[in-house]
Amino acid sequence: MKLSALLEGISYFWMQQSGDPDCTQICFDSRKVQPGALFVCIKGEFSDGHRYVEEAIRAGACAIVCDGVFSLAQVPSRVAVVRVAKARQALAVLAANFYHHADRRLKLIGVTGTNGKSTSVTFLQSILQQAGKKTGLIGTIENDTGKRRFPSGMTTPEATDLQQMFAEMVDAGCEYCVMEVSSHALAQDRVYGLTFEVGIFTNLTHDHLKFHRTFEQYYQAKYQLMRQSKHCVVQVDDLYGRRMVNELREEGASLTTAALDHQAHFQGSGVVMEQTGSSFFCNGEAYSIRMPGRFNVSNALGCIAAARLLNIPAPVIRAGIADVQVAGRMERVFSGQFPFEIFIDFAHTPDGLQKALETVRLFTEGRVIAVYGSGGDPDPEKRVEMGRIGTALADIAVFTSDNPKNENPMQILYQMASGAETKNYQLIPDRAEAIAWAIANARPGDTVLLAGKGHETYQWTKEGREPFSEREQIASCLRPNRVFPWFFHKKKLYN
Repeated sequence: MKLSALLEGISYFWMQQSGDPDCTQICFDSRKVQPGALFVCIKGEFSDGHRYVEEAIRAGACAIVCDGVFSLAQVPSRVAVVRVAKARQALAVLAANFYHHADRRLKLIGVTGTNGKSTSVTFLQSILQQAGKKTGLIGTIENDTGKRRFPSGMTTPEATDLQQMFAEMVDAGCEYCVMEVSSHALAQDRVYGLTFEVGIFTNLTHDHLKFHRTFEQYYQAKYQLMRQSKHCVVQVDDLYGRRMVNELREEGASLTTAALDHQAHFQGSGVVMEQTGSSFFCNGEAYSIRMPGRFNVSNALGCIAAARLLNIPAPVIRAGIADVQVAGRMERVFSGQFPFEIFIDFAHTPDGLQKALETVRLFTEGRVIAVYGSGGDPDPEKRVEMGRIGTALADIAVFTSDNPKNENPMQILYQMASGAETKNYQLIPDRAEAIAWAIANARPGDTVLLAGKGHETYQWTKEGREPFSEREQIASCLRPNRVFPWFFHKKKLYN
């Protein structure tokens, strides 16, 4: 596509004009530049694309878009150079133009919030498919374009990848796309220029403050999705959700609320919870989901509200959410193969961990054993609170590694332990050993909660991402050479 066509809708001026080159690719990573590429200089958290202009040109870039400073002396006269006010916003418009605005041929539904995004988009895709609507999905666990299904690299991809997936969805005949919209993506303009048919806000709790700096900036990033949505669905059990409702009303937005404990347009009630799932009512209609937890009921309420805004009947919604199991979200695993329950959940924030532990406590006859950690690099301040919550709500807390990245795993565990209010914890940095210890020490009637990893199949250490599956670690405890006390003489041992 001609550079002039790609620049349509963008305010810019020429720093160096060289005809109207035909651009065959839009790229912001110099390592991926191919001949004929338009290279966009993006400033990231850890690098600045302006430093890699020469590398991009050597790889064959025919044009450069920038918003920062670099030396034009390094740019041959055959390469066009365009300056814009904000390169990230320009990247989003360039990508939309390159893929002929595929996003406008889809009805986009976006979900934002600290917790509940993956569960919500999975519910929504299932509801829409139950209604006969072919629907793509973009999220933390996986992406589904209707043509291919593949693991996700990040919650919300960069604008170029988003538009490419939108185009695939259109080609596959999709009418809708449901997508998780992260605060990073909103702050970094990855979804700049998109209009969402419905935007859903789930909650706002402690997370990502190393990136956003303050809770207010974190909130404002989430709020941006509402500004880009035709209709807003807000969970008002959440404190920040109630603030958001007041601000949206002042702006005259189309607003629908959902809640369990506060008055709302879509009011949940009568929640009954078991290991196998939850049942509840919404505005007098009965629903059930396969996942336990009031927080999962809250997620379902937001999806019910969004689906009704799309004129999907309640019986279709009921069928759509009934059998959904989201990978690593209060997922009951190896049921019946142990004399106790094991759940895997992605809870990696203080609020998420608290809700997961409160949930399993409701149906646990014996003790709750929690195995979890706190991630390396981002948000070190939440580690103390994670230590406090686990020791307060679990009978035994096993502090272990959860993507320590470049940090010393034991140092993270010591920080968690500093928040412990009791001594009912173990420090076992090797996560495989921590899981084996929890299973070895569990009794009949107990519940073991493995929190933090969820759907992830890797452990991120200073050596990089290494394969790690909690399900495989649990399965290894069933092998003949792994003998634990509860295999034999249970009555004698535990009476």
